[in-house]
Amino acid sequence: TAGQCVRIFTGAPLPLGADAVIMQEEAVANGNEIRFTSIPALGQSVRARGNDFAEGQRLLPPGTVLTPARLSLAAAANCASIAVTRRPRIAILATGDELVTPGTSPGPDQIIASNSFGLAALFAPHAAEILDLGIVRDDRKALETALLRAFDAGVDVLVTTGGASVGDRDFVQDALVDLGVTLDFWKIAMRPGKPLMFGTRGKTLIFGLPGNPVSAMVTGTVIVLPALRQLTGRTEILDRRLWLPLDAALPPNGPRRHFLRGRLHTEPTGTSVALIAETDSGHTSSLAMADVLIVQPENDPGQPEGAPVEVILL
Repeated sequence: TAGQCVRIFTGAPLPLGADAVIMQEEAVANGNEIRFTSIPALGQSVRARGNDFAEGQRLLPPGTVLTPARLSLAAAANCASIAVTRRPRIAILATGDELVTPGTSPGPDQIIASNSFGLAALFAPHAAEILDLGIVRDDRKALETALLRAFDAGVDVLVTTGGASVGDRDFVQDALVDLGVTLDFWKIAMRPGKPLMFGTRGKTLIFGLPGNPVSAMVTGTVIVLPALRQLTGRTEILDRRLWLPLDAALPPNGPRRHFLRGRLHTEPTGTSVALIAETDSGHTSSLAMADVLIVQPENDPGQPEGAPVEVILL
């Protein structure tokens, strides 16, 4: 009743008649009497029923990514199991006579292959399994054999790199069509990554990425990742994007959407983005230094220092 109290511990149900809880650190005991160092407020330190969530409330709708905090929420709501979407099985195949694996001493006409390693790491959080089909030489029969291996394995997504352009030894497109792939498009108005190809064979999605390492990683980020997110049922499929001011002026752009490399600069006054001037699609070290991709629209007239630009966090 009024003027009375009872000792309880954290997590205990509120005793009948009580309307506030005082922390022990704010109470002084003297025998059978208690005094407080501050006047308690009505409902102080009481968590009302339904304060966190209520019966019948939808806590994790379809398409929600199960972060650690959301898994904890499901457990707190007494949910013993959750229906989830199976992540896709992905195969990656690199093409090119000039490619050799890391650890090799390359000859004067050879290049160390890097695409499959970067792409596998990029896709790993969204994949149930990644099948690395290695390097396939510029040989039509060898290419078709490798592609059939991926199709026979029943992968959900096949990603090839190289051989997608218009060279005499770029066999990927013809080999895919001969194996029953329906091409949706070939070439896209983006830079880097123009010779991008996409098609389907049954339920398998096929992405033919350019061979240049930066082009492969940029198209993997901008084009393939959203598709993987959609395959896993996510409602938000695009990369996380921000608008940040430029550290320096951005030059004009041509008819293709340009994804430029940039670095973040954080000061007490805020965060800005600095352009990495390198645009070579084979320049891997500049991409490794980048924190973001700056998205410059088609035919953009250029932007002055301080202008806000859209960026994709890497």
